[in-house]
Amino acid sequence: EWQWLMYGEEHFSTRPLTPQSLGAIDRRDLVTFHETFWRPDRMILAVSGDFDRANLLAALEHRFASWRSNAEPTPKVSWPPPAPMDWAASGLYHYEKDIPQAKVMVGHRLAELLDWRSPERFVIEVLAELLAGRGAISRIGGRLRTAEGLVYRVSASLDAGTLWAGELRIFFDTGNSSVARAVELVIEEMESLRSEPVLVKELEVVKQSLLARLQLQFDTAEEVAGFLAEDELLDRPHEYWQGYLDGIALVSADDVQRAATTYLRPADLSCLVVGRWREVSAGAPAGESTLERLARSPVTVLVARDPLTLEVTQNEKKGAQSDADRRHGGLPR
Repeated sequence: EWQWLMYGEEHFSTRPLTPQSLGAIDRRDLVTFHETFWRPDRMILAVSGDFDRANLLAALEHRFASWRSNAEPTPKVSWPPPAPMDWAASGLYHYEKDIPQAKVMVGHRLAELLDWRSPERFVIEVLAELLAGRGAISRIGGRLRTAEGLVYRVSASLDAGTLWAGELRIFFDTGNSSVARAVELVIEEMESLRSEPVLVKELEVVKQSLLARLQLQFDTAEEVAGFLAEDELLDRPHEYWQGYLDGIALVSADDVQRAATTYLRPADLSCLVVGRWREVSAGAPAGESTLERLARSPVTVLVARDPLTLEVTQNEKKGAQSDADRRHGGLPR
């Protein structure tokens, strides 16, 4: 549901595999795809190991010499792939499910894709780690888990994007009755980063966490070769990784606060809650729940789907409509 809210239901990246879509593929489809796209002019080859470079290149040239592209020209396929254009408006979305702990997603899409050569990418990485990273510092984790005891797990990502603009995504699970309080604290931490400079010691710990993690990503020859091949695919300059250490080190407290005001937008948040709405909205005044006030919009009910086909039947639509009127006073999507 979150993918569909962020990127729409028609983009290739959000189309789920179903029995119907899988059954529609026959052998001829696979052969045609292979003949069209599996060709030498579209390949990137990465090699790692203990070898002599000159001998290996000669061997590869010899072994691949007979592999020719088809007579048919390479089809004009858009690259990079088209970005998703359609997404849901910011606001509050609810999917009814009988579970003891609600699953909550909070976030929004970023406005644009940042160029790989932009130093802003390093600032965003530091900001994301500070917000709710996997290291010693996590503003949201420290507040929701350590200080308030509302969650067992919480994670966040602020993705600058690879092929199209990325997104801010914050996930946690908490008791149904604690959802509103947890969302309120998430927004408070976002506002704090926007309005106050980060502490020098805090910033230093975050930087060290990122640099230590980078070393783990490049600790084998196979991983290095893989990243360099991915650079070719994404048109990412190899210098991006060479300058990573300096790029992270140069991020200042002022940079982080400026990025927070740009990329953390509390007024544009989408909030998806999966859980028991009666408990989620318990104690709320008539006509508006605390969550609706925080999200600055009435709740939108997401209609239940068949777990296998992901389709919605007419009976389910009618039932959801009746249930939505009773529980929310609103209309299902």
